[in-house]
Amino acid sequence: MRSTQPIEVGQRYGRLTVIGDGGYYVYPNGKRRKKWLCQCDCGNKVSVEGTNLKCGNSQSCGCKNTDTIRERSKTHGGRNERLYSIWTNMKQRCMSEKNKSYSDYGARGVTICDEWIESYSLFRDWAISNGYDEHLPFYECSLDRIDVDGPYSPDNCRWANAKEQARNRRNTITFSYGDETLSLSEWAERTGIKYHTLFARIYKLGWDFEKAINTI
Repeated sequence: MRSTQPIEVGQRYGRLTVIGDGGYYVYPNGKRRKKWLCQCDCGNKVSVEGTNLKCGNSQSCGCKNTDTIRERSKTHGGRNERLYSIWTNMKQRCMSEKNKSYSDYGARGVTICDEWIESYSLFRDWAISNGYDEHLPFYECSLDRIDVDGPYSPDNCRWANAKEQARNRRNTITFSYGDETLSLSEWAERTGIKYHTLFARIYKLGWDFEKAINTI
């Protein structure tokens, strides 16, 4: 249940104690979310959105979930599955400041729905029912958020190949020609010129875009 009390220094939320102002995270569209600097009982410090503190989504630096994982892994038997690694990596990049990808996920305000945080089994059930195939190479079946500013949740995730993920990245660069604006990979498909050829022409040889896509 969401708390109606204002957040103040010294308040506890699960294993987290608020110790200071964490500033704001500003989305590309200008939307801002208030964050608070918190000290976890295990000693780690994390910056957490106020809304996640109030509604109970964030109750530790991630150590609580790690403890839960250890216990549940004894029963679900999935620790050695590739999907289990996908699940733990998702949690770490969103919840652990020590993770090398945290700046692009947790620090940017990307969250994980409650049911996936707490249960690998529920995440696994969703994955298998929505196109996950353990027999495909990783780059042909990876977890992708449809809205790159949205959370990891059943209604915002899919299993995508590398090309689909590349099109959905925040920093995908588009090129306009005529009446169309497409990503470089889409222009490669449209013209029949290999992506790496177009990339080299533009970024290594310094060609202008019109020349790059019209030279056979």
